[in-house]
Amino acid sequence: MQIEITSDPSELGTLYSWLRADRDLLRTADVTAAAGAGGTMNAVEVINLVLTHVAAAANFGLAFEAWRRTRRRPQPLTLTRPDGTKLTVDPDSPAAKDAILEFLSK
Repeated sequence: MQIEITSDPSELGTLYSWLRADRDLLRTADVTAAAGAGGTMNAVEVINLVLTHVAAAANFGLAFEAWRRTRRRPQPLTLTRPDGTKLTVDPDSPAAKDAILEFLSK
């Protein structure tokens, strides 16, 4: 799955750092980033998240919710599954975590 925040690339960088620091998530998922080229100063453009088993979805949901609560004005993010199906969520919404978990369970 890929994660993007196009409205504020620096927010994607903070989410990536948060996910990479979450030991529970890293035990159940592979988290990598694709850096920008040229003028983006190697900023994170996309987070790649490979969920290695079922618990990974729950761990990602918990990590996302914890990150969301630290943001003053979280920006909408888009999740893209390998089949191209997309979900855009407003992290400011308390229902965002549930929407993400539902998206990951399909």
